[in-house]
Amino acid sequence: RHWLNLLNLFFAGGILLAAGTNPGIYKQARFRAAIGYLAFFKWMWFLDQIRLIEPIGMRVLPITTTMLSVVPFSGVLLVCVLGAANMLFALDMNARSFMECFVEMYHLTVLGEVDLEALTGDTNPIQRIEWLTVIMTFLIYLVLTNLFIAVLCHSYEIAAKRAQHDLV
Repeated sequence: RHWLNLLNLFFAGGILLAAGTNPGIYKQARFRAAIGYLAFFKWMWFLDQIRLIEPIGMRVLPITTTMLSVVPFSGVLLVCVLGAANMLFALDMNARSFMECFVEMYHLTVLGEVDLEALTGDTNPIQRIEWLTVIMTFLIYLVLTNLFIAVLCHSYEIAAKRAQHDLV
């Protein structure tokens, strides 16, 4: 946890140094993204510090512990979405970059948003794509989402039981 505070401090110092030495840098997209990341990390630091207050910590600690415990599941989900994006990219429909294919498959597999016309670039998609969409939606969206909810519930239950012990 202390290495995160140190990293946050160096990141903030780097942004301040860049802002102090280059007056027009605030208009650049990368600098604004860095400011956004810094603001996010500062709020995460605040959440880490506020959990030390016992009434708040008893409610916050199980949530943050649960978020950390689903990282392996998120890795599996990422591999599934990458595989689906690679498949769409290999089909070479609608001449898209890999990143566009990844975003499209993320919408299909994680969010459950299906737009066959946007997926294929055709108003009358072929039947193989329709079946592929059904399979991807069922396997990744439906099954993995339900497994994710089960993992979250199980992890939260364990974390809630250990919250008092972990708070100390």
